[in-house]
Amino acid sequence: SEALQRSGQTASLARQEAAASLDAARADLRTATQQAAAYREQLELRNNEIRELNAMLQAWEALRLGKDAQISALMERCKRHEEDAAEKARTVEALRRKLQAFNGVTGRVSLSGAQSGGSPSGSVVTPHMANQQQSQSRPMSGTSGTLGGSRHIHVHMHGPAVSPSVSGVSGTGSNIAR
Repeated sequence: SEALQRSGQTASLARQEAAASLDAARADLRTATQQAAAYREQLELRNNEIRELNAMLQAWEALRLGKDAQISALMERCKRHEEDAAEKARTVEALRRKLQAFNGVTGRVSLSGAQSGGSPSGSVVTPHMANQQQSQSRPMSGTSGTLGGSRHIHVHMHGPAVSPSVSGVSGTGSNIAR
């Protein structure tokens, strides 16, 4: 009977220890569950931040691609304008050479001869302008030749509009805008 009592007490102590261990394990499980819930919440917040950052990155990439396309279009326009300007410069140079050749054959004033007396560089005399210059350089009755030493005549040309202050005929030669 003593042995039974001892074994009953031992069993009772073992039950109490098992119950205490079970309670401790349940408490640990509750703590772990609470931590897991907190970690899930943090993970969800991070996932939302990552989704927002990805959306912002995609929007930025689309904006960058649009700006790159705009820059490419502007560069292409600049290239076309440069090519047009180069073509116009070649055309002007060819016309100058033809005019120099014409002036050399007809004995008219060359480009360098028409550049005196304040005329802008690159001025030329065409046959039409030379006739106007001769008729305008004759003294008018009652005057003593040119007024103030220089007379400007507006010359109409086909093509883009040119300012009269640049395209008039002076007493020293004609001026054609470059």
